[in-house]
Amino acid sequence: MAPTPYYARDTPAFTGFQPEPAGRGTKGIIWTCLSTILLSSWSSYHGKAYDPNRPFTAGTQTSFIDRLFDAFIFPEVAACFSLDNLHNALQLRKTIRRVGGAELANFSLTQAFIFVMESVYQRPHSSEEMECIRPKTLVELVSSGKLSFSDLPTDEEIADKSKRDWTYKSLSIIQTLWFITSIIARLARGYPVSLYEDITVANAFCGVIEFLCWFHCPQDIRLPFVVKPDISRSANGPSMAVEREKAEGEATIEASLLVSEPATTEHGASSAPQLPVPENLSMDRPSRALSSSEHPLVTQKTKERRASFVTQPAEFRGTSDKVIAVVLAVFSVLFSGIHIAAWNYGFPSVAEAWIWRGSSVALIVLSLCLFLCLSLEKLETVGSPKMA
Repeated sequence: MAPTPYYARDTPAFTGFQPEPAGRGTKGIIWTCLSTILLSSWSSYHGKAYDPNRPFTAGTQTSFIDRLFDAFIFPEVAACFSLDNLHNALQLRKTIRRVGGAELANFSLTQAFIFVMESVYQRPHSSEEMECIRPKTLVELVSSGKLSFSDLPTDEEIADKSKRDWTYKSLSIIQTLWFITSIIARLARGYPVSLYEDITVANAFCGVIEFLCWFHCPQDIRLPFVVKPDISRSANGPSMAVEREKAEGEATIEASLLVSEPATTEHGASSAPQLPVPENLSMDRPSRALSSSEHPLVTQKTKERRASFVTQPAEFRGTSDKVIAVVLAVFSVLFSGIHIAAWNYGFPSVAEAWIWRGSSVALIVLSLCLFLCLSLEKLETVGSPKMA
């Protein structure tokens, strides 16, 4: 026989501590919710590598725990950062593939993530301290030819340094999705859901977003990668090679378009133009080189080949602050909406009920105020006159 739904029972809405053998006990609810929150937060959160210029001490190790604690307390902020990292990684991969050409056509999303997460450093020749290679710096190094694809960490090397693989992440997301599904099923059947389970659903929702955005991002890389840009290759970088190939292509076209000057007869009439002759044969008439736009033998294929030499400027554009504010506001509203879903929950007192309701509404108000402040700051920056 199916159990009686919650709304049909003659029991109060609030009950105290319940033992486990009688059904869903308090310990079981706390353990399920706490394990789901910790598992989703731990498996989905991805921090930055440690700064190699600072000593690796116990305090440095605790910084990762502090960042994980921040993601545990503010899951909507971590979800916003994960979406920002994914957008920047996709933009970086697109830019590097365009700038690097065929050599960097296999630049992967995992490789882009380690630069977005500031996990790659270089040692400049003029300084003993290492310098972090951020996305803009990477684009400059690749466009100047100082970094090639062989200098970058491979996907295998990144996976070897990563502390967690996709198997661990998959098990975590299965646990999180199972918990969300069970809560939805209980609500659909009219069974009670505790406030702790409501909070867990909100955290699990943000954890799923973090998992999807950070799926290709290596996790818990403590010691960063160190690359050595070759300054001697800067003169032969992709841009210089393109210019050299362009010059060679133009020279080939000009050499192939050598034609003879029209011969003048005794009566002043010009004969038909002569065909190009080999260099080892004597030529009684001077010859000139026609430009590609003048000669009819230049085909469309040649024009397309010459057009392919024109390169686009190397530029990396990350996510703007305004877009981040909008995404954070949306995540905060969704996160607060899950808490507002427990508006009519059977609280033990009226004061506790309004504390819960007021806190849920305050989350939405604060997120909208944050978006408004950032928008006004952006307008002031754009509208302010520039100093000469």
